[in-house]
Amino acid sequence: MNKNQRQFIEACETKFGRNAVVTRPEIDDIVEETGCTYPFWLVTKAEHRAGRGQYKVPDSGNNVKVSTPEPEVAEVALAQVMMLRQPKLVDESDSSIPVEYPDYVPFGFFTVAIKKPGPL
Repeated sequence: MNKNQRQFIEACETKFGRNAVVTRPEIDDIVEETGCTYPFWLVTKAEHRAGRGQYKVPDSGNNVKVSTPEPEVAEVALAQVMMLRQPKLVDESDSSIPVEYPDYVPFGFFTVAIKKPGPL
């Protein structure tokens, strides 16, 4: 394991714990936060895949303390997420079913004469 791989694995263990399964957005967050190189070795090898878009980070062998958010921070984050949820959309647009046209002749000959517009 080279230096860049070890740095990424330790950053993942700090944030998510040992043997974490991470997604691509989480990988992008780790790369952005720590400044380490993008782990192409993780996303390209089949041995690290845990599912569609999910990757199992190998164990570094070090004892790393996992950072856990404080309860009040988690409550604030949950409140912000709940505030951002969109309500169910109400369709207030016009109906896509047209109104009945009184002078419409559906097919064939009819006994009702069609009114022709007169001179203006």
